Amino acid sequence: MKLNDVYTKPLKDVVEELNLTDMKVHTDDDGEERSIELKYEPNNRITKRSSVMLLKEIGRKIAQVFRLARAADEKAASSIA
Repeated sequence: MKLNDVYTKPLKDVVEELNLTDMKVHTDDDGEERSIELKYEPNNRITKRSSVMLLKEIGRKIAQVFRLARAADEKAASSIA
């Protein structure tokens, strides 16, 4: 895909032609999600090994978000009690 394609095609069409290769979830100190970064690469550049590594990393990031959310809930609950 050429840069011109990225700018002229609808985002939905661009994303369908790419593979998600990285995901970063950014949260504040209270565990609130502030932003999510998604990194995509062309379909022909992804390997099975990088797919497995990516899935493991996404799993770790999701677990981190849940840990932060649980900590924020516990903090809020303790401040109420």
